[in-house]
Amino acid sequence: MMKKIFLYMMLSVLPAAGQAAFEINGVRSVGAVSRMDTLFVVQATAGGNIVYAADDGMEHSYVWYSYSTGNDAFFELQRDNAVETSLPLMDAASQGYMLEIDAADSLYVWVFGHDKYPVVFSGISVDDESGYCDFISVKADISAEPLIYYPRSYQEGVELPRSYELCFDSVYFSTDTYVYERVEQTVDGSGQYDVDAPLDDTSFTLKGDCFDLAFGTADSIESEVYTAKAVELHALASVRIREDATNELDRGEPSESTETVVNLEGSAPLNVEILNYSSPAVTRDGYSEWCVSSDNSFQSCMFSLRSPDFRYTFEEQGTYYVRLQVSNNSPSDNPDESCMQEKIYQIDVLSSSLDVPNVFTPNGDGMNDEFRVAYKSLISFHGVIYNVWGRKVFEWTDPATGWDGTIDGKPAAEGVYYYVIEATGDDYDDNGNRKTYGIRGDINLLR
Repeated sequence: MMKKIFLYMMLSVLPAAGQAAFEINGVRSVGAVSRMDTLFVVQATAGGNIVYAADDGMEHSYVWYSYSTGNDAFFELQRDNAVETSLPLMDAASQGYMLEIDAADSLYVWVFGHDKYPVVFSGISVDDESGYCDFISVKADISAEPLIYYPRSYQEGVELPRSYELCFDSVYFSTDTYVYERVEQTVDGSGQYDVDAPLDDTSFTLKGDCFDLAFGTADSIESEVYTAKAVELHALASVRIREDATNELDRGEPSESTETVVNLEGSAPLNVEILNYSSPAVTRDGYSEWCVSSDNSFQSCMFSLRSPDFRYTFEEQGTYYVRLQVSNNSPSDNPDESCMQEKIYQIDVLSSSLDVPNVFTPNGDGMNDEFRVAYKSLISFHGVIYNVWGRKVFEWTDPATGWDGTIDGKPAAEGVYYYVIEATGDDYDDNGNRKTYGIRGDINLLR
């Protein structure tokens, strides 16, 4: 019965605490943590030597022995009396060594000749039948004889795992675009690897094993290009406001596009913009569908449209729901291979209001220089200003603007002026009629 343990592979030898280091010279080698005092994998044994040097700088007596399994007897190979001792590597695929120091201490070393353990790749494919919207399975046929070594404290062999490198292209969303990157993932030798479903088409390449990768001699095998089916939805929503309409109440927040906000509100006419940043499977072959409803269960749509982005002006007071659904293909085309995501927004269009000030000071100090109403959610507006003799001095139809206190380009006299304002809101009264405003009053012009 073979035991498998997890080993961390590295390109340098890890000596035991308080002991001098073993080294391999003459051939390329990789050291590995193991249940031995030291374990090496060499590219090939021919021309290689295993070296041990005392850490105290003193001469010692060394005796080298070899063994092959946990039950094997030791065979003496060489004796040295020196500060440093070295031994030519035996021409063996898998070989254990014991170094006896001063007839007292013993250290155990194992060496694999990796050229005698070739890796053969015979096929690689992608299986997405079980969950292609979330993950896929990459399956590879790998033939590689196990690397078995024998610590003297074990009667059973221990397998040194081989790892491999699985490479593929991936994309991730950043701010307002998708960024491509090359993924290099360390995998075991099982030949079956579950990975997150890719968001764009890619092939999969398996390289290895880890020792061949370290030696620069790794073979590889590449799959056919896999057509991405998984989708990812990102959308940035904002309320588009008129920057000059500073007297408009509840103009709408946020004014900057953001992905985290799904509740939007403001004064009518409320200009809503939702920019759709879906993953490549959507933009290439899929579809994006918007449904606007007064019901958050979306039993029916007031209207729907298929387009990447959503731009619409809500004219009437009320609560609306906007649903965005994206898919890698039309469900009617191939429902068995459809991946879909959705996002829902709540749009609150506020009821109307209209307030009129009674004084303004057009003196150029930047404060209250214009006579402007405070309003929200008006769909029509008309205002006229008269002087005390009934002469019309100003007329306007945009509530976002106002009178600057001039008549025919010249400053108007201080005093009382009269206004007549009529407006219609986006909401309805108790009788089901549009809410209307008819306001008359006076305004004081002060300088």
